[in-house]
Amino acid sequence: MTAIDAHAHYIPAAVLEAVRHEGEALGVSISPGEGPPALTYMDGTRLRPFFPRLIETEEARIAAMEGMGLSMQVLSVWTDMFGFGLPAEKATRWHRVMNDALSDLCCRRPGHFAWLASGALQDPAEAAAELRRAVREGGAKGAAAPANFGGVNLGEMELDPYWAAVQELGVPLLIHPVDLAPGPRVRRWGLTQVAGYTFDTTLAVGSLIHAGVLDRFPEMKLFLPHGGGALLWLSGRFDVMYERLPAAAGGSGAKHPPSYYLQRCHYDTILHGGDLVRSLVGMVGADRVLLGTDDAFPPMDRNPLATLAAAALPEAEATLIREGNARTLFQLD
Repeated sequence: MTAIDAHAHYIPAAVLEAVRHEGEALGVSISPGEGPPALTYMDGTRLRPFFPRLIETEEARIAAMEGMGLSMQVLSVWTDMFGFGLPAEKATRWHRVMNDALSDLCCRRPGHFAWLASGALQDPAEAAAELRRAVREGGAKGAAAPANFGGVNLGEMELDPYWAAVQELGVPLLIHPVDLAPGPRVRRWGLTQVAGYTFDTTLAVGSLIHAGVLDRFPEMKLFLPHGGGALLWLSGRFDVMYERLPAAAGGSGAKHPPSYYLQRCHYDTILHGGDLVRSLVGMVGADRVLLGTDDAFPPMDRNPLATLAAAALPEAEATLIREGNARTLFQLD
């Protein structure tokens, strides 16, 4: 039985080696101290130390995958690493380093890994060019973008050159949450992971809908982590406010109610409950749901096949979620 994890994260060793040797040109350095490394950016941003599993050896990652019954992972880097405060030129070089490292890993381990490319949204045209290079030359199977950029909703940014490249290439776009400085209400009890990240995705997609991005780029495919955040569960409220937004508040630029766009998206199974996965399938259909783990972060699903089995879906639907949909969406051989 083949199982493809459509949502996982990994930092190849080549990324940290590049920081050690050319960090000044990239605007990134490794913070001094013992324990797992942490990155500091030239604007003063300092990330949390890497989780050990995020930078484990390739052999350790493959062994962990096999232990979970997984045949392949679709990898992206840690969204916090994107360098939101870097000048555009340095950010472009930084994303190229990360993309090249993932490309090299997947070329060496094609049976185990596929990858998603990132880009410096400081310069949407350059981000688009990097995505084209990554897909056409580096073998990227999709793109990964942050759900917000320095606290700004994606729909409120002028990113049409980037959206155009995603649509043109026909690859899916993972919109992944990011929160470099959690607010006081989510700093304790894991509330950033529980609510902060999931609502970040919800706000991002809501902004893209209302800004008309999904109308301007009708063939762009979105892949939403963590079961789509709260998007599906709030779709009724989205539609009500779409109808009732006063013109004085700017109204909506969407051609249709927000629920219309839900079938434009794909969702992963990282909901930590078979009944929740079954509800997700009931709302969007089995052909829109992909197996995921969020490896290697604390909220990861450590037994995704058990979660899928607990959903008690017909075998044909379970097979689509386990591998078929990922093969189709990411155009995997």
